[in-house]
Amino acid sequence: MDWKNEVFLGHLYSILWLYEDQYNCYKKAFNMLSEPPEALILLLAGCDNSTSLNKNISENLLFEAVNKKITYEAAIMMRALYRRKHDIQKENHWGTICKELKDKNVHSEIIIPDVLNS
Repeated sequence: MDWKNEVFLGHLYSILWLYEDQYNCYKKAFNMLSEPPEALILLLAGCDNSTSLNKNISENLLFEAVNKKITYEAAIMMRALYRRKHDIQKENHWGTICKELKDKNVHSEIIIPDVLNS
């Protein structure tokens, strides 16, 4: 199966609130690639509702995605991370970056296949 099909299936599971299945699909897609795109790493890092993904691994995945490419979506996740950690200085820093990236229209690539227009 193509990795993008796994991403699509994972997205469907997220809509159904089946977070373990969502995580498993994103993880399977991630493991299929030698160089997963930053957008897929962000999706995987965002599976913090899954009991299979602990917070440290989620944070490491987020940092890995940011090291590949800083996008608006990555900046939002970084801001949320530091908000949860009560680090106001870093939260504000990433908030500023969020605004700049939004204004410049710097977004993650959409990797969920558009099956309705295929």
